[in-house]
Amino acid sequence: MIDTLADQKAFEVSLVDLADYGLPLLDEPEPAQSRAYIHDHTKAWSQTIDRADGFIMVLSEHNWSMPASVKNALDCLYWEWQHKPIGFVSYSGGMSGGIRAVEMTKQVATTLSMLVINAMVNLPRIDSLIVDDNFHPPCGATDALHALADDLEKYLAASALLHTA
Repeated sequence: MIDTLADQKAFEVSLVDLADYGLPLLDEPEPAQSRAYIHDHTKAWSQTIDRADGFIMVLSEHNWSMPASVKNALDCLYWEWQHKPIGFVSYSGGMSGGIRAVEMTKQVATTLSMLVINAMVNLPRIDSLIVDDNFHPPCGATDALHALADDLEKYLAASALLHTA
């Protein structure tokens, strides 16, 4: 589905894998609001998030919630998230498609003053969508991703106004 986003003309798409940053659980001595990072992994994470204008987070649901690694990644930073749009593609092994994880993550994103996009893509029973190591999106998922990307474009324009004000 990332290929669908790569076709967008209004914004550039980069894939960021949280696993590449190796963020331990809140290991900075100062709170994130101070931006006084001492660890290289936090500095690298900060630079990546600071560079981005907005996000589409791919989020799995575990035990009816967001993964702890996602909460930690959000909590490691503060100012870098401010006034940036965020949308969600979520998945789960069950029928919810990750909606509960998205709703919990939205609360955190809102507290970080992010611009939460309501349009989302939910992928239930993710195991049934992967056949021979190939992802086969369900009916309507590509259209939902296009709608999310269209909304992201509008939110990016609004975010740009907030950053110049």
